[in-house]
Amino acid sequence: MTNNWISVKDRLPDKDGSYLVTGRTSRGTKSLAILRYTKDLSTIDIENYSLPKEAGWYHYNYSTRAITLIPNVLAWMDLPELYVESPF
Repeated sequence: MTNNWISVKDRLPDKDGSYLVTGRTSRGTKSLAILRYTKDLSTIDIENYSLPKEAGWYHYNYSTRAITLIPNVLAWMDLPELYVESPF
């Protein structure tokens, strides 16, 4: 199995988008999540938010319209292709 993880110390994504990430929770345990990355948080068009003009990882909750900035990302990778079931 190939290891496709890229350390955030080595490189950040070239494009804004969704990525599979691993990080540390506030309790210090490792976690796995799908998060959004942007090169400029201030461009996120969300009402009542004033975000810094810097790159960052975030989660947007569509039901509450809340943004959570995620600072403890250790590594990231592109999302895998969706599973396609064989017709046979």
